[in-house]
Amino acid sequence: MMSPDLFAKGVFKKPTAAKAEISPTTAFSDPFKNAKRAQKVPDEEIRWHNKLDDVEELTEYSAGGIIINGSQVVLIAKLSRKNKKDWTFPKGHIEKDEAPADAAVREVFEETGLQTHIVDRLGVTDYWFFAGNIKVHKYVYYFILEADGGALKTEEISEENIIDVRWIEKDDLQNKLSYPAEKKLVKFAFDRMSL
Repeated sequence: MMSPDLFAKGVFKKPTAAKAEISPTTAFSDPFKNAKRAQKVPDEEIRWHNKLDDVEELTEYSAGGIIINGSQVVLIAKLSRKNKKDWTFPKGHIEKDEAPADAAVREVFEETGLQTHIVDRLGVTDYWFFAGNIKVHKYVYYFILEADGGALKTEEISEENIIDVRWIEKDDLQNKLSYPAEKKLVKFAFDRMSL
């Protein structure tokens, strides 16, 4: 049974349609070959769920960015469900009828305080996690960004569980990043930028 408190808190939206016919691309492939898919993600495709064998499943779509400035990258630290400090890239949910690139720029600003622009598209990662009794399959569209202005946020952003935002040197990223897929992704980003 779906946990009603997650819907009340706005963590998940109730489904407005059945399972989406378009399946997202797999990790590190090019999701932008299908131009319609890359331009807008309709609300019914942003989050949907179905019930299979009494296991609730939900699919989420997010977008984020790797902000590169010379040999540095911005990372955010969030408190995980296990109350552990996880270093990751800024990212968040794609809103109704919002293009993934627009969502990435918006989320990066909300989480870091930096105004950015897209330099290049990077790819898509996907992973599974549990939120209560709900199995969530999350797809994240990543972009390479450069900062145009703003300043890194220094106060805790409680609604996002963000406890720190920092510029990290390229040589320290592999030790600092918490997730193996993001370690591969940042290496790919620097290779793509030929840095």
